[in-house]
Amino acid sequence: NQVNVGYALDYVRDHTSGLTYATGAYRYSNKEDFVADLLSPDSCDASKTGKGNLPCWSTYRQTTGPTDFTFDTADYAGFLTETLKLRPDLTLAVGARYDYEKLPKPNATLVNPDIPQTASLPSEGNVSPRVGFAWELPWSGDRHGVTTVVRGGFGIFYGRIPNTSVLAALTQTGAPGAQRIYLFKPLDVGAPKFPFVFSSHPYVQVKPDATYFATGFQHPRAMQAQVSVEQSLGRHLRMTLSYWGSFGQDLPRIVDQNIDLQNVGHITYSVIDPEKLGPLPVTYTSKFYYRRLNANYQQMAAMESNANARYQAVGFSLVGRFSHAMALTLGYRYAHAVDDNPYTAAYRGRWDVLDPGNLALEHGTSNEDIRDRLRGGLVLHEPWHAEGWMGNLLNGYTMAMTGGVESGRPYTMRISSTVPTMSCSYQEWLEAGASCVQIPLQGVITGVPVSISALGGGLDGAGGGKWLPQVGRNTFRYPGTFSANMRLGKKVTLGGNFALEFQADVTNVLNHSNVTRMETMGYSLRGVKTSTGTADLTYLSGANGHAAFGAVTNTNSTRTYTDRQIELIMKLIF
Repeated sequence: NQVNVGYALDYVRDHTSGLTYATGAYRYSNKEDFVADLLSPDSCDASKTGKGNLPCWSTYRQTTGPTDFTFDTADYAGFLTETLKLRPDLTLAVGARYDYEKLPKPNATLVNPDIPQTASLPSEGNVSPRVGFAWELPWSGDRHGVTTVVRGGFGIFYGRIPNTSVLAALTQTGAPGAQRIYLFKPLDVGAPKFPFVFSSHPYVQVKPDATYFATGFQHPRAMQAQVSVEQSLGRHLRMTLSYWGSFGQDLPRIVDQNIDLQNVGHITYSVIDPEKLGPLPVTYTSKFYYRRLNANYQQMAAMESNANARYQAVGFSLVGRFSHAMALTLGYRYAHAVDDNPYTAAYRGRWDVLDPGNLALEHGTSNEDIRDRLRGGLVLHEPWHAEGWMGNLLNGYTMAMTGGVESGRPYTMRISSTVPTMSCSYQEWLEAGASCVQIPLQGVITGVPVSISALGGGLDGAGGGKWLPQVGRNTFRYPGTFSANMRLGKKVTLGGNFALEFQADVTNVLNHSNVTRMETMGYSLRGVKTSTGTADLTYLSGANGHAAFGAVTNTNSTRTYTDRQIELIMKLIF
């Protein structure tokens, strides 16, 4: 038996300097609005006449406050594993790991009394057991070297809370001395004129955002399992059948908890799609979020741990080495991944839940769902062994080839991030205030309408996800990819311990074009509603000055997929 005991400590001191939106960020739904604001700021209105006194931008975001912060985190870990040789053909390994992430205490001057959760950060320990085995089945067939080995394992793994999330919870509490993020909409009082940037807190005009860890926040957890059966086919070839499973729990998700989910209006969009190429009918009705629960703040971003994920895959692999001259690998995997849209990016003051009143809409195909993967490799050496000067001429050649095909990754049809607004008659507004948006429309508004802005961008105005619930997340796919790479090599012995090695590496041998970017914007939301109670939702077919939805916009533009590249290398070995 063998017992291993270990301990680890990772201590990190973070020094940060700067603000996320220190110089402001104007967001436009299309290039025409940007040009209009550039040439003549504040000249837009609710209609398409281009004559008005409203900003042409969709939102303006700026962070103000202190720039320099320092905090410490410490990760403690200890593990114990024991490997047991139960039988000559059966090995069992069991173990456990303890992890504890110690987070800093919040600065007392930045704790917000309006939000008790800002007074503490989650720090807790977790125990994760693991078990694995390898069993050579008690038969070997009639031929020497033919064996069957079954391997399996199960373990629980915990992730850490990223320091970017810790920084946001420490510094963006909404307190007067904290970093404050302000979001302006075109109808807000004091909305800036492009390209104005505030020099201090604009709290007179709008209220700030706040960020905090929700009560009961947990470290992300994954339960992983793997089972394989390896069958040797003679002395030089092995085939393996495998299953992989990973089940994520308590994954992070950010939700704005300052949205009134009880008082909700409804807005109707007129869908402009003459060729009927999009998935929506001629009209589309959505919820309309317009009221905050706490009027002293805008977005109150709660970092929660209530998203799940599931990944399962089956596959096979062949590995063979045929004498000294050839080695072969080949593998195929079919996989499927679904999740609840966990928050995986570094937090920058935004959240991406579509409808805070219906989190079930987030469940769908994962961003990492690659269904089919086929990969292989081949290495060839010269099969002869010449001597003397003929050896330098004929020996030392190598050719290696790798490649594969994959099904395309998924993507989501999105809409522009314009903030929708609704209009009420002046009489309705006097009677109900902003809640007039809940009064059913009684024909065309005469006189001067009163505009009621949503809380943020998106069809429902919640300010989160920008996609269509009827279409869902990740329901479209990129084209499949293909890769083929090759290396040619020649080694020349110079005598003694000296040698020269020449190599030519060719990436993307066939110069195949793999699609690396597509137009994912499906509909353009044209800002403010009209007095008839509808707003425009235009399908991007390519005929309206914007790239068509699903159009290829770039190829071979990532580190994985590039145009053909040839690299020549010479090494001196001594």
